[in-house]
Amino acid sequence: MERAAIFQYVEDQYGIQPEYLWSKYPSYAVLRQPQNHKWFAILMDVSADKLGLLTKQSVPIMVIKLEPETVESLQADPAFLPAYHMNKNHWVSARLDKIGAKESYQLLEHRYTLISG
Repeated sequence: MERAAIFQYVEDQYGIQPEYLWSKYPSYAVLRQPQNHKWFAILMDVSADKLGLLTKQSVPIMVIKLEPETVESLQADPAFLPAYHMNKNHWVSARLDKIGAKESYQLLEHRYTLISG
């Protein structure tokens, strides 16, 4: 799954543009709900060893906030890892090189719906 496709999807569906908040990490993009400003996903490339993998290769991930039971069930799939740099009970890291567009869009839609009330 390509980051550009995710950005296009959230723009088309919700009118949301990614935000780049950190000068130290200029490629890290936050997606947030425009009315309440709550984050629902972060896209970044991180070293695989920081995700508990056995290589230092860079891995594209989408860290997404979900219900704890959903986070737990997703982690049975090797495409999902404990959240990088976020609360591991409420966030999960989805490897963009391992999940498809349909699954990515479903996760984003689910989370966006939850935070939008």
